[in-house]
Amino acid sequence: MFFSTNTSCSFCKQPCRSCSGTEANCTSCFKNSSIPNLFVNQCIDTCPKGYVSIDGICEKCKSPCALCEGTPDHCISCDGTGGTKYVHDDQCWADCPPGTRHNAENLTCFACNEGCDLCDIQDINKCLRCTAPALVYDGSCISECPIGWVVNEEGVACRPWQLSDLGIIYFPFLICGAIFTAIILLGQLKKRAYLDKTTNKMDKRSF
Repeated sequence: MFFSTNTSCSFCKQPCRSCSGTEANCTSCFKNSSIPNLFVNQCIDTCPKGYVSIDGICEKCKSPCALCEGTPDHCISCDGTGGTKYVHDDQCWADCPPGTRHNAENLTCFACNEGCDLCDIQDINKCLRCTAPALVYDGSCISECPIGWVVNEEGVACRPWQLSDLGIIYFPFLICGAIFTAIILLGQLKKRAYLDKTTNKMDKRSF
């Protein structure tokens, strides 16, 4: 290929396939060469970090992508814009979306089991928060708590049943229990007093 001036046309200088302004100012490169990618009007072998080759032209990754692959918005790492740092489904996130958990080592999000919004980073099979209305029980998601367990205050998990779960009903039962116990004791005391009195009378008659 060649470029033109006001008075003549000249061939572009290798490795330019096409050029503009000067013979060495490349506007495209030979795709089958060892330096097929155009970057800042020069032909190079591989686009620099933060760029991706699109039809032989190095294009900058689209923020928040720091590194990209295939297309400028296909992220493989993030630049931190808007607090983004985790990669999931080729996109950058500030926090991993529901159903995934972050991997702090490679700053990616991995999927939890189906029906689990948040799982243990050490054990993907252990669920910490289920998709509503399911409840967490022993690391699994269930529809209702088993016998002896109740829904916790946040309404997201099962916890062991406690006596305090009776609430205000607990106190009348306690009072009634105390009164009933006092009545039993009083009856026992009266019975003992009666028996002692009867015994004393019989002892006096025997003399």
